[in-house]
Amino acid sequence: MTDAIKKRDPILGVQIESDDEIEIIKAEAEVLETEVSEQVADEQGLAEWYVRKMDDLQRQRDTVRKQARAIDNALKGRQSALAWKIGRQVENFVREEIVRNGGKRKSIKLLSGNAGFRKIKPKVVLTDEEAFREWFDHQPDDIRAELQGCFDLKFARKTPVLDYFNSTGDMPDGFEFEAEHDKFYPSTEVPALLDQ
Repeated sequence: MTDAIKKRDPILGVQIESDDEIEIIKAEAEVLETEVSEQVADEQGLAEWYVRKMDDLQRQRDTVRKQARAIDNALKGRQSALAWKIGRQVENFVREEIVRNGGKRKSIKLLSGNAGFRKIKPKVVLTDEEAFREWFDHQPDDIRAELQGCFDLKFARKTPVLDYFNSTGDMPDGFEFEAEHDKFYPSTEVPALLDQ
């Protein structure tokens, strides 16, 4: 017997809870043994049951992922609406409180948490990948070699562009430079559509 906790569940039948993945797999195997012995009579039946069970589990996983995306999108929308409706007002209040307290700290403590400003380092932002590819194709070999890393998805794609910009002062097409600035937290960023 394993240390996993088994509970009845309306969707899963039996829900296994444990911090150890191996324990979960062992406990799930015990549950499946019981289910197989109750429902399967021969090898043909076992194969049919296995294929049906794998298909059912995959559909359940797909449904859960779809529902999780929908819930996440709804929560993201709610955050954006909150930032759009109230965020600027709170940001202004925090600015005033920082000034009122002497301006040495960049944040204030509230009962529900901290709010304030964080310094954001300068960075480059890819705004038009097609324009960058076009620009890249028309550069000399030495510049192309320096920026080739932008197309390697295993690494930070913007780092070679930032290094190139810092050394030459030339910003490739399709990128924009974002100067160092203070950013309010918790964030009040809203989609451009709502910012109007």
